[in-house]
Amino acid sequence: MNAATWREVLADTQDALGSEREARLLCEHAAGLDASEFSASLDEAVTQRMALHLQEMIRRRLAGEPVQYVMGRWAFRYLDLLVDRRVLIPRPETEQVAEVAVQFARTVSPRVAVDLGTGSGAIGLSLAHELPLDGTTVWLTDNSPSGHKRRFGVAATWRRTRCRNRPSPRRCRASAVRGCGSRCCRDTARLRGARQNLDRSAT
Repeated sequence: MNAATWREVLADTQDALGSEREARLLCEHAAGLDASEFSASLDEAVTQRMALHLQEMIRRRLAGEPVQYVMGRWAFRYLDLLVDRRVLIPRPETEQVAEVAVQFARTVSPRVAVDLGTGSGAIGLSLAHELPLDGTTVWLTDNSPSGHKRRFGVAATWRRTRCRNRPSPRRCRASAVRGCGSRCCRDTARLRGARQNLDRSAT
């Protein structure tokens, strides 16, 4: 018996989900192809591994999980962001906010931006990605450091640093993104008191 083609599987997925758009997204994700590549591969056979991956994603979607969490990633402006239940799903309105921030930041130099409670990093990473590297510093802060261990679309390396809170001697840990001009502080409540020492630690 011949394996099913992506054209057949796409039709079955659309019937299961009741959404042509979501069926297409999940099939493309299972195939590991972008939209144009998938269109050119509709008559190719679906491997067992891909079929199992797709079946699991369909199960999760039918259980009510948002398609963005099912896929684990979502396109945002020029970035491909990793998303899961720890972060809010970037929305079209968020893209409008990022556009306003980018356009305003381009009118000043040097520029420093702070993305408080960054979550997926959508706004802060858009600023870091779209603004000139020279003269740009973007701070991304969040209570949960696990939410921004990996990002798509911005070339950067990560390192661990520490900042001292003023006036209290207590310390908070911070993650710094080098290469795109971004910094990520673990504790947003301490950012204001710690910013001077963070500036020194980055030099």
